[in-house]
Formats: sequence, structure tokens, C-alpha cells
Amino acid sequence: MSIAIAAGGAYETTLVPWVAQNSATVTRDSTNPCWGSWAAKVVTGGAGDFEGLSSTSGITTGATILASTQHTLSVYVDFPSGEDFTVFGAQYTAAGAHVANVQDTFTGTDDYQRAAVTFTSGATGVRLVDLRVMSRVVAASRTFFVDGWQLDQAATAQTYDGTDAVVAMVAPIMAGNGVRQPGVACILSRA
Repeated sequence: MSIAIAAGGAYETTLVPWVAQNSATVTRDSTNPCWGSWAAKVVTGGAGDFEGLSSTSGITTGATILASTQHTLSVYVDFPSGEDFTVFGAQYTAAGAHVANVQDTFTGTDDYQRAAVTFTSGATGVRLVDLRVMSRVVAASRTFFVDGWQLDQAATAQTYDGTDAVVAMVAPIMAGNGVRQPGVACILSRA
């Protein structure tokens, strides 16, 4: 089961809730989208490690994920060839207590690649918040693009075809039997 979270649709009309992290700048850009007509363009300032794109921190921007269940967070990133970047997500309880971070480091190919991080959620229902794509090289200015975030309730990233480029503010998660799970938010965009 795939749930678009701040997918191409979030960048089609706005960057909200995405912001620059550290000395980077973030803009919407139509010259190099992976899905739809727009992507997030990130230009790092070269001031330090972990510059990049971050979702607005806070529990209110998170998607509730099922307890003790394997999930895969994925995003398409066009990052300079041979340079490392990290995809990161933080899990919190609904009350705001930190549960765990999910992250992995990838090497850029100078073209879009799908970066996926698989994790098992905590024993109680948690929220995945503060998503990031960050540069791993200190003191170097670089430009990269981000598009097509997705959260899958699966051991691997499921097919992302870009058809959900314009998504609703909040979408329910469908259980395996097709029954909607009430009160579960899936979209991080607050546009």
C-alpha cells in the first residue's frame, strides 16, 4: 500500500511545509522535475554538513503510521555524481515523545534516483515527521533536486507513477481489506 506524502503535488503549487536546512536555499523549480511540472531545488551554501531540505518540524505535520509494522520511506533525488546525501525521518508519538530516527546515506548519480529507507515502526502508533534530504559533504556548495516523496506500508518501495501529483490535504490509509482507517493523515502538505 502506497501513500503519497508531499509528493509532486506539494511542489506543484507550493513548498509548504518544506524549508531550507542550515545555510541552504530552497525554491520551486520547473527546469528539472521528476514528476509533474515542478520539483524542489536545493542550493547548499557550503557552510557545513547536513545542509538541505527539511519538512517543518512538529507533530502536526506528521503522518500517523501503524504500530510494529514495516514501512519504506522513499524520495526521488537528483544529486551530484559521487557525492553523498542522507534521507532522514524522525518518529514521534502523538504526545510528542521521540521514538526513533530512520535514515540512510546514498551516493548521487547526477540524475534522479529513488532513495528508500525501510524501518519498523514502534510498538505504539507513531507519527513520521521532520523529513529531510541533506548533503553529507562539508564546505561545498552544490545544487540538487527533490521530488516524489512516498511512504509505503511494505518492506520495499512500491511503484510510484506520479499520477497522484495533485493530492488531497489529508488522505486516509486503506487497510489490506480495503477498509479506511479513520483519523490517519497521510499528506504532509498543508497547502
